[in-house]
Amino acid sequence: MLALGAVGVAQAQDAFTLRRIFKMGETMTYNMAMTSETTVDISAFGQGEQKTTFTQSGKISFKTTKVDEAKKEANLEIKYFDIDMKMEGGMPGMGGDMPKEYSVMATMDSMNRIKDMKIEGMPGMLRMMSESSMRQSLGGVQFPEAAVKVGDGWDVKVPKDGMMFDTDQVLKAKFLSVKDINGKKAYEISVKGPLNLNMDLSKMMEQGGGDNPMAGMKMAITGKMDNDSVVTIDAETGNFLIIDMKMTQEMTVDMVDMGVKLPMFGNTTSIIKASTIK
Repeated sequence: MLALGAVGVAQAQDAFTLRRIFKMGETMTYNMAMTSETTVDISAFGQGEQKTTFTQSGKISFKTTKVDEAKKEANLEIKYFDIDMKMEGGMPGMGGDMPKEYSVMATMDSMNRIKDMKIEGMPGMLRMMSESSMRQSLGGVQFPEAAVKVGDGWDVKVPKDGMMFDTDQVLKAKFLSVKDINGKKAYEISVKGPLNLNMDLSKMMEQGGGDNPMAGMKMAITGKMDNDSVVTIDAETGNFLIIDMKMTQEMTVDMVDMGVKLPMFGNTTSIIKASTIK
C-alpha cells in the first residue's frame, strides 16, 4: 500500500506535455446528447414568459483526411449523423428545418485549436447560430505550450468571430487528474469561465436566407454565458474521449426597432462520449 501510494504521489508530481497526434485515415466515433432550455420574459408585450426546449441526440465521427507534419496540423471531416433534433416553443423561424445529418470540414493543430471551419448540410439560420458553439466544443480544450502537472492551470483563448463574440474571450483550464479508462491512461481537464456575448441577430437572419418572418427587424442579443466543462483526453494521442459540458446563460434580447429589451436566461447540458466507453 505504501509503495502504491508513493507511485500515485510521483505521478501527480510528473509534468505532462499535451499534444494532439494525428494519424491519416483515423476515425473516432462518439455518442452525443444535448438539452438546452431557454426562457424569454415577454411581459413588455403584455405576456408572461416564453420557454423553448431544444434537444439533440445522435452520433459524431471525426476522420483525419490529411496530415501536414510540417505545420503540425490536420484536416478533419466531422460528420453528425443519426440525428434526432426537437424544438418546443421559441420564436417563428428560429429552428429552421432540422437536418438528420450534416458535416463540418475543419483544420486542427497539435494544440487542439480549430480553424477554417465550414458547416455543410445545415440550413442558414441554424448554421449561423451553431458555428461559434461548434468552434468551442469540437476540440474540447486548447492545450498549453509548456508541460503541466496535476493542479496546474492555463488560459484558453476563444477568438472573436464577428458573429457571437466581438472581442477575444478567455476561459480557464485546469489539469484535474490522471486516470485509467479502458486500460489506457487519460487526462481529465476542467474548462471554466464566462463568455461575453454580443450577437447581431438581424444580420444572422439576413445571411441565413429563407423566408423568416423576422428577417429585416433590428435585433441583438447581449449578455453572458458561463461555461463549466470537464474534458477527458487520451494521454497518448490527445484525442478527446469525453466532453461533459454545462452552461448557463443570462442575456438580453434588444428589439431595436421597437425600443424593447427582453430578459432571457437558460441552461444547456451536453455530453459527448467515445463509443468505446460505457
